[in-house]
Amino acid sequence: MHPLLERLQPLLASEAVEDITRLLEVWEPRDDVWAECVEGRLYAPSTSEAQRTRLRAVRSAHRAAMAERRAAPPRVDPAPSRQTEAETVTASALGALPEFDVHLTEAAARLASLPSNWEEPARALVALVRRGQAHERERLEKRVPSVLGPSQPSVSATFVRLGPVADDAELTAVQALAPVSLGASVLSFYRTIGGLVGDLGGSGLELHVPPPRTLLAAHASSRPAQQLVSLSLLDVARWCWGNDRPELARGVLPAAVEQAARATPCIGWVSDGSAEQHGYLVQRPDALFQLHVWHQDDDFGAPAVASPGATDLWTMLHDVLRQMDPSGPTAPVEYLSELVVPLNSSRR
Repeated sequence: MHPLLERLQPLLASEAVEDITRLLEVWEPRDDVWAECVEGRLYAPSTSEAQRTRLRAVRSAHRAAMAERRAAPPRVDPAPSRQTEAETVTASALGALPEFDVHLTEAAARLASLPSNWEEPARALVALVRRGQAHERERLEKRVPSVLGPSQPSVSATFVRLGPVADDAELTAVQALAPVSLGASVLSFYRTIGGLVGDLGGSGLELHVPPPRTLLAAHASSRPAQQLVSLSLLDVARWCWGNDRPELARGVLPAAVEQAARATPCIGWVSDGSAEQHGYLVQRPDALFQLHVWHQDDDFGAPAVASPGATDLWTMLHDVLRQMDPSGPTAPVEYLSELVVPLNSSRR
């Protein structure tokens, strides 16, 4: 857990608003987490107007310092061509590859601690990420400056981002956000991989399994569009839409549907380019996982108690990535509707 969040938790629990304000005024380093917390307190109803004035002054001073740091003597450069832009982006993407190699190597080493029934799909999952990375590396290396033409668009790397892994304090805190205890496969995932966010390139799908550190930071946020209330299906669904889904507000859904959605843990989702539907990774009462798909034009519906596609989290994530794999035997799926049927039919 971020050191600032650790210091803030007891103060938030005791509603020590002045102590929170003082801590944010003196905290160093002033990184992205600090800036997010300052913004959150500016929107918090418990913050007084005098405290808001002090926080705005701290924020303004920080922004001025950052602007001064970024200032540099003016450069007179010719307007960049599309070729120059493509070369720059490609070089940047290739430069990031060693960092991904390190993350993958460290993740693979941690998998030896898993039970044998999870180790196989977990290693297959990491192998898929590595293969997707190799495919992306090959794609980028084909675009080296010597062969770039002025008509080629710029490119960016599309990697699945791993981690950060969770420590014991973060696991305890994220457990408290769930409506029921998270299963052992979830905790092992958080300890060994941490999170999986991104795509494998070539697919229209994106996988979002945020790490506990991200979930806890969102929970601590006071900004309405960014706050994650809990890890219930209903709250995660609202959160991934920026908390701007009035049809999912309290009291709008049928009582039985709302009760079931609030009692069901959800740790992430799969989305596609349509931006109209998500498949939520939900934990059943038996700790197996399945996808709960919701299209914005349809009824939300209660999560199924049983599903032929239910499996442990490791196998579920592997199955999702396998169908996103651009180097696999079949073309990667483009839409969520194409993903759900193979997942649910593969174990019938």
